[in-house]
Amino acid sequence: MLFKPPLGWADTLAMKIDGLLQNVCAEFSVFCPLLKNTRRIHAGSRYNSGHPFNLLAGSDINGDGHFTNDRPPGAGRNSGIGPNYVSFDMRLSKSFRFGENTALQFTAEGFNITNRTNYATVNNIVGATLVPPFNVQGTASLSPSQPLGFTSALAKREIQLGARLTF
Repeated sequence: MLFKPPLGWADTLAMKIDGLLQNVCAEFSVFCPLLKNTRRIHAGSRYNSGHPFNLLAGSDINGDGHFTNDRPPGAGRNSGIGPNYVSFDMRLSKSFRFGENTALQFTAEGFNITNRTNYATVNNIVGATLVPPFNVQGTASLSPSQPLGFTSALAKREIQLGARLTF
């Protein structure tokens, strides 16, 4: 009998449980027997929920001479939620044997094949006048200079080719 997951299992998997970060990773690797076991396919997918970050006032609220660490009044530590991360990677390889101890392997790898924009950081300076609730998230609809706008992104799709000689 095959296992049948309950209805809505994917939604439950992606949800945050009691504010905990989620990290889901799935990978598989297979040989292609129809191609004389000389080709291998490897694929992987990864999801990370958004990481928390501190909201900053951008001014010296408590008078300690430092404006880089003051939060808006009433804002708790890590009360902002950063962007999530999703990636799908794939590798194809083919080996050629020359004699008993020598092999040449060609590899093609693709990272973030779906070319999804994965944002890295958020402009966390929101000003001293931000009022509760402080559970805020960054957004791509704002410019990087605006509060809660994304300020940088991780690499887009990358493809690399390689060769390996084993002797």
